Amino acid sequence: MVNLWYGVIMDIRISEYPDIRERRVLYMEPLTSKQRVLFHWINGYIKENDYSPTLEEIQRRFNFRSIGTVQDYVKTLEKKGYLYRNPNMARSMQTIETSTTQVVILPLLGFIAAGAPIEVIEQKEEMEVPASLVGRKPCYILQVKGDSMIEDHILNGDFIVVEKSQTGDNGAVCVCILNQNEATLKRVFREKSRVRLQPANAQMKPIYVKDVAIQGVVRGLFRRFD
Repeated sequence: MVNLWYGVIMDIRISEYPDIRERRVLYMEPLTSKQRVLFHWINGYIKENDYSPTLEEIQRRFNFRSIGTVQDYVKTLEKKGYLYRNPNMARSMQTIETSTTQVVILPLLGFIAAGAPIEVIEQKEEMEVPASLVGRKPCYILQVKGDSMIEDHILNGDFIVVEKSQTGDNGAVCVCILNQNEATLKRVFREKSRVRLQPANAQMKPIYVKDVAIQGVVRGLFRRFD
């Protein structure tokens, strides 16, 4: 049996780079017993009604003291990757179980180095991924080789979902092409006279180049447990 562990890319601020908008990977972390009970109840409610409960309905069902307590639980489930919602829409909560029933098929284009650049190799395969991991632009999948992004929780063997783009925000995790045929996965920082390709591994040094060709921005990942 193959188990999949999904992650999404969220916009947050990281203290190391307080002046820019950073992205890092958010994973499905283990739930406490209370969080698990709430998650399963919300998931069952959505399956039964085809829409999610309101915060008030959750408060009444679990006898929480305030809506604020409900909001704290819901935000925790969101942070841990089990739940997502549109804060501007009523009854918009979706659980990872219900949302992953909607999948898209993306091409698996080969490997990407999270370490020293490797030669670009394309292979003709396809994989199913949850629709929630796919951006608005065309996307594809690469498998990670190396350990240079481990502090962003991107590990050797992970599959990353990449949105096709020739640009990326300062600090975004990008698929970079060097010397026309060498690919690497790094955070891209544009400095005055050069571009810094920053690994997320304290044991590794950044790569400095005059310019870089970007082929995509990482939007999510998934991990297999065989």
